[in-house]
Amino acid sequence: MRLLAISLLTLVFPARAVWAHDLHDELGHAVPHDHDGGGEPSPAQPASVSSDKSRGSWYIGFGLGSGPASLTFGSETTSYGEMFEGTDSMRLSLDFHVGGTINEQLLVGFMGAALRQQANVSGSTVALQHNQYLAAVTYFPLPEGKGLFVRGGAGLSAIVLDITTPFGSFTDTKGGFGFVAGAGYAFWIGESFNLTISNDFHYARFSGDEDLGEPTAGWFNAIQVGCMWY
Repeated sequence: MRLLAISLLTLVFPARAVWAHDLHDELGHAVPHDHDGGGEPSPAQPASVSSDKSRGSWYIGFGLGSGPASLTFGSETTSYGEMFEGTDSMRLSLDFHVGGTINEQLLVGFMGAALRQQANVSGSTVALQHNQYLAAVTYFPLPEGKGLFVRGGAGLSAIVLDITTPFGSFTDTKGGFGFVAGAGYAFWIGESFNLTISNDFHYARFSGDEDLGEPTAGWFNAIQVGCMWY
C-alpha cells in the first residue's frame, strides 16, 4: 500500500507542474504553487485600474466670449466698434458643438456660432448679429488627443440687422457662405469633461447688394472659454 501511495504522489505532482505551465501560457501569469509541499497559496493581486481619460463616441460643447468684428459694404470695411461708436453697447460671441468622435484625435460634427452687438439708442434697440452654421472638424495633434487642438469648417452664414422701436420692429437678413479656422487648448477635468480656451476666426460672403449699401462680407474673431462633454 505504501508503495502504491508513493507511486501516486510521483504521478500527481509532476502533472500539477504541467498544468501550471499550461495555465501560465494561457493566462499570461504564474499559477500559485504550494511551497515545500504545503502552506497557503499566494493571494491574488488586484487588477490595476487605468486613470487615463478617453473620449466617448459623441460630444457636445458650448463656448462664450467676445472679440473684434467688421462688415464690408462693397469696397468699404467698417468695424462694429465704428458702427456703434458713441453708444452704450455690448458685444458677445457664443458657439455650440455636437458630433461624433472618430478616434481620440479627431472629432467631426456641427458647429453653430454667432457674434452679436446690441445698443439702446433713443428708446430703440439696435442689434447686429453674424451667424455661422458649419460642418466642422476638430483635430488634436498631440498623442492620445490631449491638450492642443485645431479646427476648421465651412457652411452657411447670415448677417441680421434687428431694430426695435416704440412704434414697431424691423429685421433684415442677408444669407451667404462662410468658414471658420481656429485653435485652442482643452484641459481635462474628470473622466469625460473638458474646459477649453479657443480663438476662432469666422469669415463669410453675403448676398447684399453693393449698390444699395448692403453688406457683402464680414468677419469676427471669437476669443472664448468653453466646455466639452464626451
